[in-house]
Amino acid sequence: MAIAGRHLRHGEAQDRLRRMCRGFGGSHGSPPVTQIHSGVPWIEKKVHYLPIIVIFLGCLRMTNRLPSLRALRVLEAVWKEGSIAAAAEHLNVSQSAVGHQLRQIEVLSGVRLLQREGRRIHLTEAGESLAVVAHRGFSAIRHEVDRLTMRERLPITLAAMPMVMTNWILPNLADFQRRYPDVALHLSTIQSDQVVTPEPEVAILFSLSGDLPPNARPLIHGRAVPVCAPSYLAEHPVKSDADILRGKLLHDEDSRMWRAWAQRAGLPPAEARDMIYLAGSNMLFDAAILGQGIALCREALIARSLAAGHLQVVSDVRIDRTACYYTIVSNDGRRRGGVSAVLRWLTELARVGKIAPNPLRSSDGSKLSLNEAHLPRTQE
Repeated sequence: MAIAGRHLRHGEAQDRLRRMCRGFGGSHGSPPVTQIHSGVPWIEKKVHYLPIIVIFLGCLRMTNRLPSLRALRVLEAVWKEGSIAAAAEHLNVSQSAVGHQLRQIEVLSGVRLLQREGRRIHLTEAGESLAVVAHRGFSAIRHEVDRLTMRERLPITLAAMPMVMTNWILPNLADFQRRYPDVALHLSTIQSDQVVTPEPEVAILFSLSGDLPPNARPLIHGRAVPVCAPSYLAEHPVKSDADILRGKLLHDEDSRMWRAWAQRAGLPPAEARDMIYLAGSNMLFDAAILGQGIALCREALIARSLAAGHLQVVSDVRIDRTACYYTIVSNDGRRRGGVSAVLRWLTELARVGKIAPNPLRSSDGSKLSLNEAHLPRTQE
């Protein structure tokens, strides 16, 4: 604050003004505002200080208590509409109600908002200044509410690996729409090592080791089991694990899977000539259903096909017992209300399907129990 050419700190300015007010004759260091406007003699002595005193005392009072939003809304209306009568009509209230709200601001601030010129009443310079500030504030609030409302109306992007999307999300999509009709989804596919822009609000990714990134939540287990179609089994009976390795083995890009399975079964690895190489887990799954051979598939994702009899498990030997699919939410997704509904639905799908992970490891390497993983216990 500047007084007589000097810039003073807030506390020093307060002390200086109190001393000035005592010099004017105020008994408590700050004369009533009504005296400031009444033309008493002591003000005429140092009238050039009057604007500073009025504004500063008003600021001091405003710091203790702000006008109500309703009062500021009325002030904004008077400024926009140009008169008390027009503001009252705009707000659908009486003119006396408008005047009452304006007087509340005057009492709190100690600043006169209205002045009369002939038969016309209009805002003072201080009234217009406060009205402009109120208008900017209300405009900013309206803009932010519109932005948030528009964002909530946008579909929530749920991205998942292709096998998860086609075999787990899509078959249950109608259930989500029935239970959460107000939440729109945008579905897309993603790979675990893929960087997607913009980042989806919710992503379902895969971890072979069970080591999860921060803020990730395990969803379903990733155990792999050998399966084939009944038609293949009819032509190539499997009576032992060794019969599996002597059959037609379907293979995707993960070249270690059949070697890992053979090692776990205590058998030598299969001959390369007995394998059919396919691009992607979806193609691997489709080839198995079509009876082209035996595939190692993620057990949780083929539950429907197993229940329907389209595929059959041909061995109790499973691999990747620490693997899991997990959900992760983007920073933007954490601020959207519909995301919680998506996560709740996915968790319930896992629970209803009796799908649960084996012991997992969190990002710090510690074991997660089934309860810690937020998933139900199931029998293998």
